[in-house]
Amino acid sequence: LAVGAKSQQFVLKNVTFEPNYNSSYVYLRISAGTLEHYAISEEDVVAWNIAGRLLTLDTSSAYYIYARCSKANNTGTWFITKTQYKVEDVAGYYMFLIGTVSSPQTIPGTLEAVRSVSLTYGFSTVNGRHIKTGRIESTAGNCYFDLDNNQIGGVLQFVKSDGTVGNVADINTKADDAKDYIDNTLPDILDGIQAQLDGQIEQFFETYDPTLNNAPANTWNTTALKENHLGDLFYNTGTGAVFRFVKENGVYKWQQLSDAEVAQALAIANDALDLAKTKRRIFTTTPYTPYEVGDLWVQGTTGDIMRCKTARATGNYSASDWEKASKYTDDTALNNFVSGQFAQTIANLGEQAPCVSRCLQSAHSLGSHSLLGG
Repeated sequence: LAVGAKSQQFVLKNVTFEPNYNSSYVYLRISAGTLEHYAISEEDVVAWNIAGRLLTLDTSSAYYIYARCSKANNTGTWFITKTQYKVEDVAGYYMFLIGTVSSPQTIPGTLEAVRSVSLTYGFSTVNGRHIKTGRIESTAGNCYFDLDNNQIGGVLQFVKSDGTVGNVADINTKADDAKDYIDNTLPDILDGIQAQLDGQIEQFFETYDPTLNNAPANTWNTTALKENHLGDLFYNTGTGAVFRFVKENGVYKWQQLSDAEVAQALAIANDALDLAKTKRRIFTTTPYTPYEVGDLWVQGTTGDIMRCKTARATGNYSASDWEKASKYTDDTALNNFVSGQFAQTIANLGEQAPCVSRCLQSAHSLGSHSLLGG
């Protein structure tokens, strides 16, 4: 199904119509643009370049709007008239009907009169599940889809899956929120990750929730100390709540982790390691001072798990301060556990609790020949 006269099968590109130009209904301004006709020639699309024009109308009449396009070249002019023409009524030109401009209409409740433009050019085809057209417009004209110029206009509202209504402004708000997160929050998170690369992650086990005013954070009285502790974990042994020390928008705080599996992992780690001290350090690179008795050094897949036997507050790392924390035993039951439930737990936690996963995976790699000692 095709709708539209052959002479009307064209589009206007980069053309705007401004009735009531300069706040006066006697002026109609039409911008420069291009008319591309798809049917006037059987061989190819024909295009005319048309210059902009400011047209003067009388104070009472309606007009037809035409594009008067030369048959000799690719130029044309905008033309208004009270007389209707057929496409080839004027010698040497095509008279392409664009639409109409109304007579002045008084706005209700005011003394002001305005004109409106109604565009009639173009064509539509309907073929199976496809509709091809140039513009879809509401009755009042204040909401439209201009497909030829890739524009959507008006106040559009969208019904969400929960039945509430949103509009394009909501998308802008979400975009602004995303930009704010990228500009302000994400850099702090990345800084925290970078700070964790110093090779030390501390875990604290207490019976209360942490704040900046209680241990251990109340002793981190410099920015450097706070930066060094980004990523540390705090486990409330009474409630099972787990917190990570983070910096958001320049503010340091303890952030509670909502994933129950993270809490479970730390609980398992707490029981398995059987560490009685109030804080533990786990080094993933060569330890550096300060370190204390009971701290662990996980050397990775090719090394051992080492435990600090001699505390050192200052100075350089000494190999004599550390001893192996493993004992050899029958590995059958452990292998079954490691390759089964424990491996699945690690896989589930790897993305949400990287620091815990890293420690547990190191233990996993040693599982075929060792157990953690007390």
